[in-house]
Amino acid sequence: LPIECLFINSSGEGNSRDAMWLHYHEYIEILYPLKGEFEVMINGEYYPLKEHSLIVINAMEPHAVRSVNSGDRTQRCIKFLPQVLFSSEQSVTGLEYTIPYISQHLAHPRLFESDILDQTFIPAEFEYIDRKLSSNTMTDDGKIIASVKVKNTGKYKGKGAS
Repeated sequence: LPIECLFINSSGEGNSRDAMWLHYHEYIEILYPLKGEFEVMINGEYYPLKEHSLIVINAMEPHAVRSVNSGDRTQRCIKFLPQVLFSSEQSVTGLEYTIPYISQHLAHPRLFESDILDQTFIPAEFEYIDRKLSSNTMTDDGKIIASVKVKNTGKYKGKGAS
C-alpha cells in the first residue's frame, strides 16, 4: 500500500522506558493519539505525545513508543514511503515543506501539539480516516489496515477562516 493507516487500541498498565522497543524502518510514520498519553523516543530524544497531538518520525530514524498511562489507549498511525511526498504537480513552494521530511540532514518540526493542530484541517482528516476505517474488520491485536485515500476536507478553523 502507498499509505497504510493503522487503528491501534490497547489497554492495561503503562510501560517503563526499559520496555520500549527500539526499531526503525524505511517509511515515514505519523502518530496521532486519540486517547491516552505516550512517550516517543527518536534518536535518543524523548517527546511527550498527548491526546490529539501529532508526531512525525522520519524514515530510518531509530525510535520507540511507550504508553505513559494505564487504562484504555487509542492511537492512529499513518505510514508511507518518502516517495509519496513527491508529485509531478508539486510546486517549488510545496517542496519547501516536504524536503525536510525526506532529508536526513535538515531539521524540521517533529511534534505538533493539539492547540496548533486545531487550527488546521488535520483533526478533520483523522475523523474522515476513522469513518473509513470503521467499516473494516479489526484484527485480534487491535489493528485495522486499510487503504484510505486521504483528502483535504477543506475545513480550516484557523484565524481568518470563514
